[in-house]
Amino acid sequence: MLKVILTYLILATTSCIADQIINVGCESTGNKIRPAFHASMIRHPYTFSDPNEILRFERVWTNIGEGYHSDTGVFVVPRDGLYQIMGTLWSTGGKNCAASLFNNDSRLNYGHAGTENAQSNTVHALVILKKNDRIYFKNRGSTSHQCHGNYHSEFSGWFVHE
Repeated sequence: MLKVILTYLILATTSCIADQIINVGCESTGNKIRPAFHASMIRHPYTFSDPNEILRFERVWTNIGEGYHSDTGVFVVPRDGLYQIMGTLWSTGGKNCAASLFNNDSRLNYGHAGTENAQSNTVHALVILKKNDRIYFKNRGSTSHQCHGNYHSEFSGWFVHE
């Protein structure tokens, strides 16, 4: 009997590991939502009006878990875990598009697309986040910055693992 129980435990553990590799997670407590969002900047040109302005990506394509808020530009983390966060910023009209990626009040990364028209910069962060953390892009301090909207600049994030 002990041999049967041990065999079952090994198979169940192996199955869970395979599920983690293939399906990005194995949930023993039922189906948990794996939050994900993707949004594009529509306003063009997106001219900064405040040196501390949070960028708003108005067109929401995906919002699993309802964590991204297009009215504020903030992703409010729906559950603890490891997340991949990504943003692409494009410049336009001979202006810099410069913004930093933040977790709450802590800068995670810098983003900067130079003054040439249609230069871009992609920012990535793989971070452990807690429920209700706030992830967003914020102007790097100048009202002379301007980003290319019209679906060029984008902001995405997704849950990777608990």
